[in-house]
Amino acid sequence: MNYSVLVPLEVCDVLSDFLKRYDHVRMNFSVGSGLSRLQMYLQNSSRRSPWLIDTELYDRNYRMDIAEEIIREKLFRAYYKEIPYAVKILMQEIRHDEATVTVRAQLSVASSSMKTIIIGTKGSAIKSVEKAAQCDLEKIYQSNVRVILSVSVGL
Repeated sequence: MNYSVLVPLEVCDVLSDFLKRYDHVRMNFSVGSGLSRLQMYLQNSSRRSPWLIDTELYDRNYRMDIAEEIIREKLFRAYYKEIPYAVKILMQEIRHDEATVTVRAQLSVASSSMKTIIIGTKGSAIKSVEKAAQCDLEKIYQSNVRVILSVSVGL
């Protein structure tokens, strides 16, 4: 099929200079006719402007999201179907020092019995989750990473 689109001049206020001589511009999207003039006009008339997103804030939030997902994955792998669905992860901070990235998160569970299971004997279970998360985050951040997890009761 061959489709053509008619663009009314009123809709194209931005393109008014380009469209001064025409009421409509015929473009054929299936074969691309009429697009090269429009593309050239848009490229020549566009202006540079500052980036509208705070890149530092975006980067920090992105790093926290990645760390949270890695910790969640390690919880699922460590506890299988037993507990992970009842754990809420609250990211507290990601701090970048000269050579180390420190990730702090609080795991919130519904009961003290779940807290005991998450911590494990002498903290062995929570340490294994920290170590596993640390290994993956070091690969992602390409830096030394320290993961600090704490467990609290109360979702």
